[in-house]
Amino acid sequence: MKIISEEKIDNENELSIDLLNKGSPPEEQEKINNENKKSLFGAISISNSTGESFFSTFFPPFAALIGLSGTLLGLITSIRNLLGSLFQGIFGRLSDKFGRKYFLVAGFAGNFAVIVLLIFVRHPVMLIIVSILQAISVSIIAPVWNASLGDITKIKERAFFIGRISALGLVISVGLQLVITIIFYLADTILKGKLIFNWIIDIPLEIQYKIIFVIAAINYLICIILALFLKETKAENTEFKTPHIFEAFKDRSFRKFLIINSLNGLMMSLSWPLYPLTQINILHMDFWEVSIYFASFTVFIGIGQFIGGKISDKIGRKKLIAYGRISLFIFGPLWILAIYFDSWWLLLIEGVITGFPVGIAFVGINTYVLDISHKELRGTYTGLMQFFWGITTFIGSLIAGIVSDALTKEVGITTMAIIMFGSIAGIRLIFSLGYLFIDESLPKEEIMVTNY
Repeated sequence: MKIISEEKIDNENELSIDLLNKGSPPEEQEKINNENKKSLFGAISISNSTGESFFSTFFPPFAALIGLSGTLLGLITSIRNLLGSLFQGIFGRLSDKFGRKYFLVAGFAGNFAVIVLLIFVRHPVMLIIVSILQAISVSIIAPVWNASLGDITKIKERAFFIGRISALGLVISVGLQLVITIIFYLADTILKGKLIFNWIIDIPLEIQYKIIFVIAAINYLICIILALFLKETKAENTEFKTPHIFEAFKDRSFRKFLIINSLNGLMMSLSWPLYPLTQINILHMDFWEVSIYFASFTVFIGIGQFIGGKISDKIGRKKLIAYGRISLFIFGPLWILAIYFDSWWLLLIEGVITGFPVGIAFVGINTYVLDISHKELRGTYTGLMQFFWGITTFIGSLIAGIVSDALTKEVGITTMAIIMFGSIAGIRLIFSLGYLFIDESLPKEEIMVTNY
């Protein structure tokens, strides 16, 4: 009932403002202003998705390419997971008190700076430093961005809007990624060694990765510029005292979700260091092959986000999250098949099958947390969720990196990967069943009346 009362309060506040502010713009003008605001959010989502997708997709295989071991890959993955979430509670809380806009600008600026640094970096120690700085920037952006989306949407349209702009950002970023991939593929095969405009075509693999990082940096620069044009989304209320952070832990629904979600993060992260090791050291995938795999995966994440946003407002969040997370156990058998047949093409099937539920779960979880949160603690709830997710995924990735190195010495890298992918798939399935026990956040009345 808490959500319905908050929605009612929101509507009453808007009505009071209209009555007191007789000189305010007409209702139609206000509607246009809201659409313009959402369009700007959509543009930022596209650039942010492109920058984040290019960095997250190609940073791990780039690290493996320059020789990082499984332990170091696990360490870097763990650092990114931990620090990318460690400060989210703090920054989410600060944005609840002081507003969203300039925190977003700071986060985008941080990502731009560290990716520019990465272009000139090759030493493993510097890669760890880049990971730390980039993760801190993410910890600023994630809770503030999600809270901003909560600020500009109402409960019965929230999942649809979040799903739509997230999907749009992913689809456009994937399109750009595929264009770059085709260019690099042609440079590596048909055009390699040919003379064009007094230039012999030859783009080394490491340079290909660095070109991708340049594109990521440019997109974050665009984010900075667009964010400066944003109007503050958090309503100023000088008479209201922001609730203490511990109010979130008094929320039974949030506590239950936090425990189940964090344990799932631990189990999911066990496989993360294995992906680049398998792609580079077992399947020996070239840049364009890695890119096509991630593109197929990302496209279906986008489709899942778009469809998930539409159906979540009709069927509720719980079913969506449970389906999305439980389905992900299938990843293990599919990676094992790719290793067994020594065929990276089989990973495309994995990307298609698992990308869709990943997208659905993404929309469901982000919307769920906004639904159950107090309107003055949206950034705090999101930040706390990401904080505990970061702690558990840090532990999981670090353990997986150490275990993978130990097993590789005993049985070889191929057998190690098969054993670990199979074991982790079973563990994921068991723990993901916990989502069946979370509370539904969308009231039955809203489920029945929502219609798109």
